[in-house]
Amino acid sequence: MAIWSAEIKDLEKLYESLKDQFPDLEKELERLIKADDENMILLYSRRCLEVIITDLCECELKRPRKTEPLKGILDKLLKEEKVPSNIITSMDHLNSLSTYGAHPKDFDPEQVKPVLVNLGIIIKWYLKYKDFQIVGVTLAKKKKTEFEVKRPGKSILVLPFVNIGSNQEDEYFSDGLTEEIITNLAHIKAIRVISRSTSMVLKGTKKDIKTIGRELDIDYVLEGSVRKSGNRTRITGQLINAASDEHLWAEKYDGTLDDIFDVQEKIATKIVDALQIELSPFEKTALKDRPIKNPKAYDYWILAKNEIIKLNKEGFENAVDLVNKSLELEGDNALLYATLGSFYYYAYDFNIIYEPRIFDLMEEYATKSLTLDPNQEMALFVKALICYKHGDLPGFVRLSRSAADQGGDAVPLITLVLAELGKLDEAYAYNEKAFNKDPLVFVTWWALAIVNLLSGNANKAYKMIMEAREKPLAFGEPFVGWWVGQMAVYAGETEAAYSEFRKVAETGFAPWNEFCKLFQLSLESDRKGAMEHLQGSIINEISKTDEMFPLFISNALANVGEYEEALLWLRRSVDWGFSNYKFLTEYNRFFKPLKNNPLFLSIIDQARKQQESFKD
Repeated sequence: MAIWSAEIKDLEKLYESLKDQFPDLEKELERLIKADDENMILLYSRRCLEVIITDLCECELKRPRKTEPLKGILDKLLKEEKVPSNIITSMDHLNSLSTYGAHPKDFDPEQVKPVLVNLGIIIKWYLKYKDFQIVGVTLAKKKKTEFEVKRPGKSILVLPFVNIGSNQEDEYFSDGLTEEIITNLAHIKAIRVISRSTSMVLKGTKKDIKTIGRELDIDYVLEGSVRKSGNRTRITGQLINAASDEHLWAEKYDGTLDDIFDVQEKIATKIVDALQIELSPFEKTALKDRPIKNPKAYDYWILAKNEIIKLNKEGFENAVDLVNKSLELEGDNALLYATLGSFYYYAYDFNIIYEPRIFDLMEEYATKSLTLDPNQEMALFVKALICYKHGDLPGFVRLSRSAADQGGDAVPLITLVLAELGKLDEAYAYNEKAFNKDPLVFVTWWALAIVNLLSGNANKAYKMIMEAREKPLAFGEPFVGWWVGQMAVYAGETEAAYSEFRKVAETGFAPWNEFCKLFQLSLESDRKGAMEHLQGSIINEISKTDEMFPLFISNALANVGEYEEALLWLRRSVDWGFSNYKFLTEYNRFFKPLKNNPLFLSIIDQARKQQESFKD
């Protein structure tokens, strides 16, 4: 038995895990495993390294491999911090020893063993680098944008029901029906239900069912239509096997608005029966639940949610008016009060009404809701948002977990906050849930990019945000441009960052144009201009009640040498809850000149204590 047989067995396990994802590496590794001559083992070990280095050269150094010596590329990857230094060391050792395989000389056969050990270390790192194999989230290399995530049980997508009535203004009703069917099904733990956000991305899609099923990795698709005329409705629905395009059932429901709740329950029950799912007592009750009992009040509520997504003052005022009309018909109602609380948060967060009194209204409506139903998830999330906007990040996490467990708007935000608190494993776990339910929207990718950034993976974060920028979002291109610029800065892509900041500064809207202007001046090394812009900008006030914005300002000021002012802003960020001290000390390139500054060390100590004090 060769003295390196154990190392070969370890490489065999790695080979078996490749599964056609890396054909060039797989080919050389197979040859290595089958080789029975030490010189050939060294030769194929080197070829495995060549494959990996060639890919890294294109991905990280942005140039083709050509004939550049391995040593030169390794030195460049190390100097630019593209690859961890311990991996560079393994690559360097393998490179040095494996030359004996390319040019056989006298050497000690025991030198084969360290070559194989180093190759195993390198391949394991490389697979993690390529696949993002972190807490269950895997990026496959079959396609750059294709995600493979651990999938729970059976899965279903509810495509937006088509409004086939003569009145296009009834579109809100068909969209509302789609959302409520998704909400009903989401209570069933045995089914993975694609969220409303991703469903709405596919509204009007020309893709066939098989393509949709394959791209989203789902088993079933529900599609249907709605014809509404006055109080009369005709609703059709059909359940389709996504793999075979086989129709499992099709139904037509004629009735009035008074029957809408019965229709929703019947559709959900038909799906459960077709999928042969055994419901728990809680799930049976949830399918029958009617949180708004008056059909007209329900209609107002659906219309209100259609108005709020306009994210402007008129839409907000219309939405609040419609919910109040719904309350007049329904009476005190936990869901309606929670909805009002969430609407006021949107008004504050999107700068529609930027007044402190908003939080009093959010608190009032959330409290009313929870008095009626202590488990009302939206109301709990509104309470969580109040904590978030007052710098109580641990309080936000505790209150928002229930809502985040159901998916929806809570998931990206809890992912961000957990990463800011240094709870990276849990942040990745929530992000996996997001990809299970909401894979086609920007914020899901954005959240994963942020977790990668705050984990010290700036290059991965930048790649992720660039890949995500074509995804649909509700916040507008300036929001995307700002974040692309931030990820580029951290990844050392200064020219790309500057281009993004300048574009948003010139064409975007507040506050993103103001933030981008600050970074544009910072990257121009315009110390005076950066300080003057900050003092006269609205971002000065906005950032005093936030945990992330003051960190960005601190970065910009540190970059132009305004260290004293930068530390004041960093203190605000930590005071407001940012506690990921490892990011601040090890991964934030802007703070390297401050690493021995007593005030900086004091702030870091505060962040560390905050992180350690957060207990579940």
